[in-house]
Amino acid sequence: MTPKRSQPSRSPSNHLHLPGWNAVTEALKANLTIEDLYLRTSATQGNSSARDGGQKKSSSRQHREVVEELRSQGTRIHNVSHSEIANRAGTEHHQGVLGVTPHHFLYRELDEILSAMRPHGILIALDNLQDPHNLGAIVRTGMALGAQGFIIPKDRSAGVSPGSIRSSAGTILRAPIARVTNMARTLKELNERFLETVLIEPHQAQSIHNLGTIPTQGRVLVFGSEQQGCRPWVRKQCQYQVSIPMAAQMEAAKESSHGVPANDAATHPGETTKTVATQGVVESLNVSVAAGIALYTCFHAQSGNGPNPKTH
Repeated sequence: MTPKRSQPSRSPSNHLHLPGWNAVTEALKANLTIEDLYLRTSATQGNSSARDGGQKKSSSRQHREVVEELRSQGTRIHNVSHSEIANRAGTEHHQGVLGVTPHHFLYRELDEILSAMRPHGILIALDNLQDPHNLGAIVRTGMALGAQGFIIPKDRSAGVSPGSIRSSAGTILRAPIARVTNMARTLKELNERFLETVLIEPHQAQSIHNLGTIPTQGRVLVFGSEQQGCRPWVRKQCQYQVSIPMAAQMEAAKESSHGVPANDAATHPGETTKTVATQGVVESLNVSVAAGIALYTCFHAQSGNGPNPKTH
């Protein structure tokens, strides 16, 4: 069934745009009202050719079901060109669909997030992070791995936007996110509430593996931007500053434990020039990748299976 065509009109600038099928589906799960749905003409029409396979047919069927669900809720369905959707969405990466909702994203109060935290929970605080795609990726990973909330500054920070919605596959629409006026003061207050604050950034002497188990009150993992890191006054409020060891650091530690100086590793039997040359080529990680590794490491250690679990 071809969606009914209606004349598109410009949505108000304060409406939230949801590019992509995942974003639209997550908005439905979050009970957001979608007033308008913009579809590329072929966006819900399945292709029955053999090369598409069953997975694409299944996706097309699911997309048609989403459209029919929205139609039954009174959503206006518009058939428009790819470029029209791109203009409205502000991105070419929209999968041929754009939802528009009058709802603003509801940021949470930090006290609300803290009240809902389970014992030994983890929050993620992001300072100076201005790339919406990194924000979305971190939220998606955090929600998947069990983070119980996210803290971002009100100023100089990416927020919930079409870019972060898409990069989170829509997950950000259901995430508990608090915006705070002063990140340094917020971390200080969390310290006073006995939450452990840990800055994760490259080139720190201490490894994340040296952290103990998560305190009952919880732990806050703090990340800065890839270009500038955390601001100095934010860093000052973090009780611990650790890094995720890269290959070169781990090899140096391994050689040190065997009594072999790291700079002499290439001259010892069993070590090839090629191996040494490739170690340490990547000295740091994308912040969203680092957040995923840090979360997994903390929860894995909490289960007692981590590399060096200790008790606080």
